[in-house]
Amino acid sequence: MKKLSLLLISLFFLSGKSDSEIVAECNWKYISGYRVSDWLSNLAVKDDTVYSGEKPIAILVSTEYYIDHYTMKILSLDRKREGLYTAK
Repeated sequence: MKKLSLLLISLFFLSGKSDSEIVAECNWKYISGYRVSDWLSNLAVKDDTVYSGEKPIAILVSTEYYIDHYTMKILSLDRKREGLYTAK
């Protein structure tokens, strides 16, 4: 039983997507804090910077998965303000 649990946990972590893949695949709706726009889409992440087209718009802090959606936490480019977006 322990071997099966270990295998399932390993597969879960190996099959997970990176934060940059999640950010690129989702459309994002503003929730609170630092606001770039009401809606964000067609994003890319290079290092920890979030780009809309070729323009840097924020610093990616993290993405988290809840029961049925992702959230994305960002910082302003000057790293002074934090914002929260949800995947739609």
